[in-house]
Amino acid sequence: MSGASKRLSLGLILCLGWFGLFADRVGSATARPDYLQQIPYLVKDIQQDTDSANPHNLAQMDGVLYFAGTDGQNGVELWRGDGTDAGTTLVKDIHAGKGDSDPDALAVVDGWLYFSADDGSHGRELWRSDGTDAGTTLFLDINPGAGDSDPAEITPMGDGFAFRADDGVHGPELWRSDGTDAGTTMVKDISPNEFDPGPGQLILLNDILYFADDDGVHGYELWRSDGTDAGTTLVKDINANGPAYPGYLTHYNDALYFSATDGSNDTELWRSDGSAGGTVRVKDINPDGGSVPLSLTVVGNQLFFSASDVAHGRELWRSDGTEAGTFLVKDINPSGHALPYSLTAVGDMLYFSASDTDVNAELWRSDGTNAGTIKVKEINPTGPASPSYLTDVNGLLFFSAYSPTTGDELWRSDGTDAGTTMVKEINPGTAIAVPQNLINVNGVLFFSANDGPHGNELWRSDGTDAGTLMVRDINIVTLGSAPSYLTPFQNQVFFSASGPDGYELWRSDGTDAGTIQVKDISAYDGFPSSLTVFQNLLYFSAADETYDQELWRSDGTDAGTVLFKDINPTGSAYPQQLKVAGGLLFFVADDASHDQELWRTDGTNAGTLRLTNFAPAFPQIGYLTPAGNVLYFSADDGVHGVELWRTDGSTAGTFMVKDVYAGSNDGYPTHLTFVNDRLFFSGKGATHGKELWISDGTAGGTTLLKDIAPGAGDAYPSFMTPVGNVVYFDADDFSHGRELWRSDGTAAGTYMVKDIYPGAASSPGWYTNWNGTLYFVASDAAHGRELWRSDGTDAGTTLLVDLNPTGNSHPQQLLLVDGRLYFAADDGVTGVELWRSDGNAGTTLRLGDINPTGSANPLYLTNVNNQLYFVADDGHTGLELWSLRQQSLDNNIYLPFLARP
Repeated sequence: MSGASKRLSLGLILCLGWFGLFADRVGSATARPDYLQQIPYLVKDIQQDTDSANPHNLAQMDGVLYFAGTDGQNGVELWRGDGTDAGTTLVKDIHAGKGDSDPDALAVVDGWLYFSADDGSHGRELWRSDGTDAGTTLFLDINPGAGDSDPAEITPMGDGFAFRADDGVHGPELWRSDGTDAGTTMVKDISPNEFDPGPGQLILLNDILYFADDDGVHGYELWRSDGTDAGTTLVKDINANGPAYPGYLTHYNDALYFSATDGSNDTELWRSDGSAGGTVRVKDINPDGGSVPLSLTVVGNQLFFSASDVAHGRELWRSDGTEAGTFLVKDINPSGHALPYSLTAVGDMLYFSASDTDVNAELWRSDGTNAGTIKVKEINPTGPASPSYLTDVNGLLFFSAYSPTTGDELWRSDGTDAGTTMVKEINPGTAIAVPQNLINVNGVLFFSANDGPHGNELWRSDGTDAGTLMVRDINIVTLGSAPSYLTPFQNQVFFSASGPDGYELWRSDGTDAGTIQVKDISAYDGFPSSLTVFQNLLYFSAADETYDQELWRSDGTDAGTVLFKDINPTGSAYPQQLKVAGGLLFFVADDASHDQELWRTDGTNAGTLRLTNFAPAFPQIGYLTPAGNVLYFSADDGVHGVELWRTDGSTAGTFMVKDVYAGSNDGYPTHLTFVNDRLFFSGKGATHGKELWISDGTAGGTTLLKDIAPGAGDAYPSFMTPVGNVVYFDADDFSHGRELWRSDGTAAGTYMVKDIYPGAASSPGWYTNWNGTLYFVASDAAHGRELWRSDGTDAGTTLLVDLNPTGNSHPQQLLLVDGRLYFAADDGVTGVELWRSDGNAGTTLRLGDINPTGSANPLYLTNVNNQLYFVADDGHTGLELWSLRQQSLDNNIYLPFLARP
């Protein structure tokens, strides 16, 4: 297997055995489940001042809680807490100032807290701490200089610990340490390919370390190590024809259990005693495609897991390590998939989340028998409670769950219906507290949550309302970078945003590390705007240190981001309305002598020319509309008023098409829309108001198409949207109010599609063409302002879904991405959040609650190579750049590179 093919197949699926997961053959009678959810995620907190500490990576050492968080002054650093305000303090500002050291992979070994961090000088390296500032030091710079060794999976082993790290020469490999610099060494260079991901899922069993790795010969297989080079060997080449993808390595009854594929049976349950002969498949649960065991969890003397067979779908299973002793515990959802996840042991009982219908995920428990597997409580009778972060504290289960009356809050359970109650309504009403990162520290539950006024902070609980309180409001500052002008370029999104250097040009590939400032154009604010791609370069308006706003261009690099032309040497040209037509870039600019005039460029300085020289001080050039090799626009030449013009990029080819309102009056052409070689627009004439016009680019071929509001009344046709050879728009005929209209370019073919709100205006808007069907927003008498669709007929114009039954959901920002419709809307409960639709009511759903305390207000929805980017406010970081990733229903398995299941 080549290195390239291995990298392609591995990606981020190292522990999953994904062939069975996505090819889950569950029989023709059972619908294939959507294993992945689309989860909105913050791409990067560019302006890192925030009102939330966002505690994460929680760990405990000697009864003290350690975590990563920020106070808004020092970036994301290492903190500690004893459960009191005074005792919750910054351990050390590792990356001085507002830089983030972002402590990760926290692990306790021999009285020390080891973790990875970046101090801004050494890259991401191995650190350790005794809980004090002086005792928090760089342990070893494994990848010397600014390179990252990215230490991870720190696992106690013998008199020290093992971990994965990259020294910059060998790639990610297995390392071990006895707690000294000299005793910290690479165990073995397993893979000759430095781009392989290295060892993963480290687990110690009987003083032997087991892990999954790829040596470049056998693919991703099961390995073992005693801490020496010679003692680090392949356990078994499970799949002789490719990678086995061992996943969920779990210690049970002195053996190692895991999921893997041998190439012929797809992904099933395996066990190993550490020898090749003792590494065997336990049972072929699903011979027709693999059962894909997930979430292996030991409870007492039982091994539980989630698996899928042909007859039952994905359900709860258990095993004693034998084929006969591996069986379905209960078919929780006989009509589909129970999708058990968050499997958690509390004493001798297993707790988990599962659905006995297709959508209702609730809290369940099991003693390993069919009769003893029961739903604990119906927390949300109207939908999924989605219990998560299940945590055992002194035999009591704590978890986060959603109720329609209180939102997502902290719950507890003793395993009975009556004993399963909300601990405290942290964020009152239907706002969502989102308790997460639950951890047991000496019998006290610590977690992060959002109460609304304080943002996401550190909390603790003893299981009572009074004993559930915020430990400390660590961060009290808020500010966002307010990204704008999101523009696809080079398969990334480029945008203007406020960061440490002010408003500058940024780019992002959808990752934190790949979100970087392109250039610090000005020592103050560059204010890049009107971003437009032309000839494989990005053109935009920006200001340098002189404050002069001129035309710039960029190839995506700092060095390649330069001033293209200083159009106004004595001031600002203010380039705007950049449009590409006929191999030229058109824009409006002021050269100090001619005010705002129409310009063009072919990408050269000499080929950058002014095309118009109108008499008025403000010629009102607007509505630049490409139409093949021609650009249409509106302008006032000082003689005819604001009328319809066109240009082919030459001075001679720039002329008025028609004086729509003869004389010096304004025809005011607006909403210019090119459909099927004809230009539709809204214009005003001498005998009628603002009505629908059509033009073939000649004066004779420019005519009033229909006087919708007869006489001097204004129909104001607007929001014209092409769908095939037809244009849809809204207009007011003075009889029905503002309603949906369509036109095929003839008077007879121009008519109102439907009177959606009889007796009043439905005021349609946000038109979107989806495979020949128009999706839009409108109001009717019964439902308020909601999402509609139309095939161009009265009967085929219908409400798609009523998202807010008690009011208006106000859908907006409609955008198609990869065959799905995305938009922002308010369901009356969670505020304005991100939604998605597959084109029918049943598959129209909210993608998380980005701002649990209010509205995320998603803006600037942008499709970049079938990935959605947008700007939103989560209530903690202010307006920042967000995107979507795919999350498996099984906790913590992320597959962001898959478009969708």
